[in-house]
Amino acid sequence: MIIMGCIARNFFGDVMKPYSNAWAQWVRICCLGILLTRGGMNVSFTGKGILVILMTFIPLMFEATTAALIAMGIFGMPIGIAFSLGFAVSAIAAAIVVPLLMKWDQCGYGRSKGLAGSLTACSTFDNITCIILFGICKTVSMQYAVEEKGSKSHTNLAWAIGSIFVHNIAGIIAGVIMGLTGWFFKFIDHKPYTINIKCAYAIVVSIGLIIASEMSSFSNARFIACLSFGYTCFRVWGENKPTK
Repeated sequence: MIIMGCIARNFFGDVMKPYSNAWAQWVRICCLGILLTRGGMNVSFTGKGILVILMTFIPLMFEATTAALIAMGIFGMPIGIAFSLGFAVSAIAAAIVVPLLMKWDQCGYGRSKGLAGSLTACSTFDNITCIILFGICKTVSMQYAVEEKGSKSHTNLAWAIGSIFVHNIAGIIAGVIMGLTGWFFKFIDHKPYTINIKCAYAIVVSIGLIIASEMSSFSNARFIACLSFGYTCFRVWGENKPTK
């Protein structure tokens, strides 16, 4: 799909003109939000906190730093923009790995040792960390660019970075609240359609959190809101959760 996308964008000419970049961005964001919600429903790291932390940060920092150094050496990018690129590239791997880990878990591979759950937790936290660090690097780069141009409209750097953390805290709160709302499904008899209703609820809320974040001033809260929503649903529903 990536190769065909590159070919279509560069060689199909007029065929690609009706392609809406705005709609494509919405589709990508909503798909990532649903993926993070699904990943949150499979996060299991009880008794493996140190392992999850190490596997979250060590591969992430090596990958992002390598990409940033290459960008600085080959393209001459400023360090802030180079690390923004590095964290953007690092986030892609987790989005690819998580669906495969979920399939492994469904097939029973490594379930006795909790391998799929631990790796899903690492990949999910890796993705969220990349998003946060990308936002910080981008904010720092933009602030320096504004200062170099001598514009008086730039905001305080500490306030700009602090707002990213405020957005993420707000996202966690929103996700937990919506996840706890799923507790009412316990009043529905466990019938075959109950899982389908939960699945529809998870999808609608995930997309709703994305839209609410984009339409408000808390655009940085969207992905961590989906992750916390999925994890809260997992804690509320237990094994009676949608898995496909």
